[in-house]
Amino acid sequence: MLKFNSKINKIKTRRLTKLIFLFLIAILIVPNNTFANEDEYYISKYNVDIKVNRNNILDIEETITANFLVEKHGIFRKIPTHNTVVREGSTSQNRARILNLKVSDEYETSMENENIVIKIGKEDVTHTGEVNYTIKYSYDLGRDPLKNKDELYFNIIGTGWDTRIENVSFTIHMPLEFDEEKLGFTHGQDGSSLTDNIFYSINENDIKGYYLSSLNPYEALTVRLELTDNYFTNSGYKVSYKNIIAIILPFITMGLAIRLFYKYGKDEELIEPVTFYPPEDMNSLDLAYKYKGYTTNNDVISLLIYLANKGYIKIEEITKKEFLVKKEEFKLIKLKDYDGNNDQERVFMDGLFKEKDIIEKKDLENSFYKTLSAINVSVNTFKNRKKMYQTGSAKNRFILFTFLIVNAFCMVGIPGFYYLMGGFALIAFIPILIFAIIPVVIPITERTKWVFILVLILTQIISNLFIIGLFGDIITLQTVFIIAYLTGFISNLVLITVAKFITKRTEYGNKILGEIYGFRNFLELAEKEKLELLVSENPKYFYDILPYTYVLGLSDKWINKFESIAIEQPDWYSSNSTFNMLMFNNFMHSTLSDVNSAMASMPSSSSGGGFSGGGSGGGGGGSW
Repeated sequence: MLKFNSKINKIKTRRLTKLIFLFLIAILIVPNNTFANEDEYYISKYNVDIKVNRNNILDIEETITANFLVEKHGIFRKIPTHNTVVREGSTSQNRARILNLKVSDEYETSMENENIVIKIGKEDVTHTGEVNYTIKYSYDLGRDPLKNKDELYFNIIGTGWDTRIENVSFTIHMPLEFDEEKLGFTHGQDGSSLTDNIFYSINENDIKGYYLSSLNPYEALTVRLELTDNYFTNSGYKVSYKNIIAIILPFITMGLAIRLFYKYGKDEELIEPVTFYPPEDMNSLDLAYKYKGYTTNNDVISLLIYLANKGYIKIEEITKKEFLVKKEEFKLIKLKDYDGNNDQERVFMDGLFKEKDIIEKKDLENSFYKTLSAINVSVNTFKNRKKMYQTGSAKNRFILFTFLIVNAFCMVGIPGFYYLMGGFALIAFIPILIFAIIPVVIPITERTKWVFILVLILTQIISNLFIIGLFGDIITLQTVFIIAYLTGFISNLVLITVAKFITKRTEYGNKILGEIYGFRNFLELAEKEKLELLVSENPKYFYDILPYTYVLGLSDKWINKFESIAIEQPDWYSSNSTFNMLMFNNFMHSTLSDVNSAMASMPSSSSGGGFSGGGSGGGGGGSW
């Protein structure tokens, strides 16, 4: 039976959120051909063969034909070990294991942002033209999270490939019969629900198909198949160890992790010189990256104030009437073409004024998010990270990830414990989730990390005691299980904390961080007399510093310091109100909030089913 899907739906609404789990990472990557590598190579053929097993483990064989237009050593393939699965009206997450990895050529593996990176090729060998690669592995998705049904929701091709992919074909071998009406495919950018140009056939339990067009950089091909409950059986990680081993191993991994940190991860002492200006030749986005080690949409949006202060943009508050109700909005006016040499600033300007020189909120909605994502992609690169952080960090994190798996086996695989506790054991994971979010929202520094660690451990212990109290009648007969469970959790807390701080900065990265801390300390502690002196020397001083306070989280404090200092209204900002610091602070909170929401907004969708890139697996890759 042949089926051809040709229905085009809107793109699913996806909110950008700061609440990102530490090991999920997870910044949305939206394609932008400006940063693609099609001039260096492309994939002329990509075949994926997937055998689906009853235990929810997928045996996968990928055959990739790369066409190198310039000399290349080979390709690299990124396979995610953590998945955020997006469905209509809900999301879930799972941890995956990659087992039985086999590659047709010489390769090495590493961990990067919760992806296993397979680097294929030799340092002393280069290729041009077509080269074939075969990658085989088992992808263990663990326990199926859905109630009353199972599913196969998998990114056959992930959103992480940085070049176009031609001649995509696939075969999926299902272990049992399934309802053909519940099968669907999507393709396109992350969140897309496009279903056209996908041709497939079903023969008994096998699905064979191909994509009629080419996938552009960062586009995915995804399958979703709803299945009956218990289609997958015996899924999940189950390892039985003797109780004594389950208690001892977490202590060993914890000790090794601490030793690893003190040997490789402890940063040199920071030198924090007091400075009145940010480090030289560094815009607000650059400073945000060097301060945190990554950038977010908020950091990119700070360029609006930065470029306005440089004379490129004028921000004008306007009043609109909607159903007889007045509403304050904004208008952005291009004052001149960008003539600087910073790539991110140029892309930001081009993204704002690509069609006209005067834009309003509605012009940014559901479109500018692509520019934000493209800029984030161009900043958060391996090349930039290598300059700021020592390259051995990825290997150390891989070791810690291995330790985490060992501890998970000790905790969950203890005979009978998982079945005694059931889903209620997840209560003990809540503190881990909370404290994984904290470093994203509040920067954790050398001076505060040990307080963070202590509170993290104490909170975890309290949550475990709560579970013991809740299930005391059952657990008192299984004391050894609880001891192993608690030691495993405490060890994992240490491992997670070490993984957070083991990334050691280079000499340059440490020097820059010290300068940023010195600058930040001044912004927090500067007294009125010193600020008045700086303003007398440079009347634009307040506005020169403003975008940096935005990425450092000090904008409110900075504006409040100038309430009693006379400064003029900037020529790049226009308002109907009389200028003062109170009014300007309202501008920071209202107008910039509107700019932020408009720039980051994405198109919505009311369609059901799966979404391109929304399933497990996939990942991406590139050339080297």
